[in-house]
Amino acid sequence: MKFIKNIFFLAGCLLVLSSCEREAISIDLPETEAKVVVECFLDPRFPETRVVLGRTSPLRPKNKIDNNYLMGAQVTINVDGVDYNLSLTSTIPGNNKFEYYNSSIPKNPGSVYKLSVKFADGKEITSQTSIPNQEINSSTVEISKKINPNAFGDSILQINASFLDLPGKSFYRIIGNSSNGEVYFTNSYFDDVNKEGQIVNSGLGELYFNTINDRNLTIYLIYSDEDYWKYHKSVESQFNSGLFNEPALIHTNIKGGIGIFAGFRILEYQTTF
Repeated sequence: MKFIKNIFFLAGCLLVLSSCEREAISIDLPETEAKVVVECFLDPRFPETRVVLGRTSPLRPKNKIDNNYLMGAQVTINVDGVDYNLSLTSTIPGNNKFEYYNSSIPKNPGSVYKLSVKFADGKEITSQTSIPNQEINSSTVEISKKINPNAFGDSILQINASFLDLPGKSFYRIIGNSSNGEVYFTNSYFDDVNKEGQIVNSGLGELYFNTINDRNLTIYLIYSDEDYWKYHKSVESQFNSGLFNEPALIHTNIKGGIGIFAGFRILEYQTTF
């Protein structure tokens, strides 16, 4: 009797599955426009300027953007009325990204930089930015450090950075590195809201390590415009978003495409622990 019940149960499951198969609904995904992705950062510490071009990959693209399309671009940056052309120098294997390069573009704080990327079909991508004419004063920087053991036998270096806020609406980012690893800050992005002209704090940073081979620590304090700040913050939010979280929208200041074109100033602060 038990065997017969099992047979009927199996037959019922097969009927349900076959019914589900017959009632399967096919969903037509909407067509989405493929877009060119642009990334360029202007850092006055280095003479090189690199513009990286890529593309989005929608499931059902309305248009076609292939490697030849990106490799045939005409990339120009205008600085104070002078045009500088960038040449295709390399590709990034596996990522369908192409780098355009020029080592003679001046990096003048306060100057206006205009980016133009033109393609064979007549389409043009543009953006505009500037390099901040201020930088964080190293004499106002204070780094507090404390080493604590944890329950797993490792040690934790806790770090907090503070410095005098720059005039105007300011946006900051902090990064920390040592030979023992990267410093993880609870908040790597902060601004001067309600702290105009006062001391601003980075929040807590932690570095986990087993042994200390090198006690040198480098803190990078970045001062930028709002576009640079929002772009990196949104990229990090997208990277850290969980499986069931809403995807973060990546900030862009590129007209006709997506991505970022931004200048920044960076202070490298060397310390020990």
